Amino acid sequence: MKVPMQWGSNGEPTWFAPRPIGIWWGFGFTLIVGGFMFAMACGLAAENIPSLCLAIAAMSILEVIVQFLHLRAIVRWEAKGNIGA
Repeated sequence: MKVPMQWGSNGEPTWFAPRPIGIWWGFGFTLIVGGFMFAMACGLAAENIPSLCLAIAAMSILEVIVQFLHLRAIVRWEAKGNIGA
């Protein structure tokens, strides 16, 4: 089964991805970017680390919001009787 990944201006999905990828891609992206930012923090001077921590926290919060909105859109789309392509 596939899940919608992006919606067009008409409210219909423009492309689909296999369910595991569609559901978990955001978490993987967050892990990769967060790991990169953490690795950068290891090489920074101590006075720059608080700003990096703030950036990591902001990115994490934004990712949770985006993932929630995406999953909610999928549930609403499937509730209309649509089945993944």
